[in-house]
Amino acid sequence: MEYLPEKKKNLLMLQEEKREKLTKFREYIADNDVVQVFVKFLLSIRKETPWVEDPLQYLHDYFGNYRDPAWDQFENIQQENEEMTAKIPELEEKINSLRNEIVFAKKLTRAYNTYKTLDVDGTNQLGTKFMISKLSGNNKFDTDTKMTMKQFYHLVASF
Repeated sequence: MEYLPEKKKNLLMLQEEKREKLTKFREYIADNDVVQVFVKFLLSIRKETPWVEDPLQYLHDYFGNYRDPAWDQFENIQQENEEMTAKIPELEEKINSLRNEIVFAKKLTRAYNTYKTLDVDGTNQLGTKFMISKLSGNNKFDTDTKMTMKQFYHLVASF
């Protein structure tokens, strides 16, 4: 390229960039069928027997009536999202209920394991005399009442 002053170089570069942008834009329009849509619009105007009085309004009506299928998908997804959002409090309540059941089951398991440890004979009748003597170390406890697993759990759970 021949010698050009700096301003002319910049001006030529800007013009070249504009041409490239315009070329890319034209390719984009052609690739995405934009030209085809406008041709269909112009043909629909031409087919009208009494010509349209307000072509701009007709343009708005023509393209305003077009509904992209993506909008239907969007609306379906939005509706599903609203339904799921409405279920959140119910599911959180269920989670809390299940957590409470887990806590209860853990307590019951601990009580059961403790009961089985204390019931060395395996009779399912734990004597309070034996249990008090083991807990306190005092063997002089005279009253011996037998406790079932359920009674033992209620005794332990009350603490």
